Amino acid sequence: ELVLVYHSVGCIDRQNDPYKINVTPGLFKKQIEFLSCLKKKEIILTFDDGFENIYDVVFSLVFRTW
Repeated sequence: ELVLVYHSVGCIDRQNDPYKINVTPGLFKKQIEFLSCLKKKEIILTFDDGFENIYDVVFSLVFRTW
């Protein structure tokens, strides 16, 4: 079992991300592609706060990859 926690996935300038908690869509895509190659039975992705970019970016990348 693998659990990954994300806060935000979007194109946010690092200068405007004071806590450095954003992941760019490109980096998230690479992570999802890597995870899809693992032989894990359960991979759990969690997202804090329900930002709109989770719906806009994450759903399309995850469903295209898995």
